[in-house]
Amino acid sequence: MGLCDESARVANDEFEVRHHSAKDSPHIDLRERKFSEENLTLVSYQEMEAARINPHEQVCPDYASEAFVEARLAFREANEGIDDATAVVTLTQVWNLTNRAERAAWDARIREEEDREAQRARGEEQEREREAEFRAQEERAAISEEIKRNKTKYLDIPMRPPPTTPVEIPSRFATSKLQKGQYVELWYFTNAGLRHARMTDATLDEDAMVAVAGRDGKVDLVPAAAARESKNAVPDRLLTWDDFTVAVRRILFAMETAAWTEQRIKMLANFWGRLQAHPYRSSSDPLDTEALLL
Repeated sequence: MGLCDESARVANDEFEVRHHSAKDSPHIDLRERKFSEENLTLVSYQEMEAARINPHEQVCPDYASEAFVEARLAFREANEGIDDATAVVTLTQVWNLTNRAERAAWDARIREEEDREAQRARGEEQEREREAEFRAQEERAAISEEIKRNKTKYLDIPMRPPPTTPVEIPSRFATSKLQKGQYVELWYFTNAGLRHARMTDATLDEDAMVAVAGRDGKVDLVPAAAARESKNAVPDRLLTWDDFTVAVRRILFAMETAAWTEQRIKMLANFWGRLQAHPYRSSSDPLDTEALLL
């Protein structure tokens, strides 16, 4: 007879004994029922406690020790024909098989808990990301609305070093002439010409327009400042050499700004440069120096 069969027989006999006793004494039946409920509660508590014990950390008991004498005796009584050594081996095998099953169940429960924890963490992370994206969208919308209301406050200001040279702005009449590729007196680019431009251009209405007849006979509307020729302008031949030297450098830069061709700018630069390097430029006779500017 096997161990399982013998255990079932013993349980059945115990049930029959209790059943017949209950018929003879209803008080015994109530006591037995109360005992069974308390026993079930104890078993449930033991199962919960066992769930907290890591079976990987458990060690197989020494069934050959004095502590398990009664266990070996009960096992031998339930299984006739086996000796004490066989009982020890069998009990050890049963414990190992049970521990192996408990380890597998423990590992499965740990994996399930880890999966639930990872899923919960992913859900919380996704929720945090959604909240962060929602807040970022609200902040972007608020900034966009702020920029619309206060455009001047958010205008880009280029990072540039402070100027190392004075700002030189010729008159609009002179720059307009250069934009059209026309001749303009060098005087407008002298120190006197720049001072005159600062005084006169600032006094004219920015929106004032005047009619000007072009060389082709057509009449065009141009800003008043661009059409107003200065009465103080000095012809090139009457300039001093100091004014000529200063004006040449400035007008060449203004020609570049007005998109004159490189070939024309180089031609004028070479011409004016040769005038300044001419032998007459260092002559002691004023007629020689003045002749270069005619």
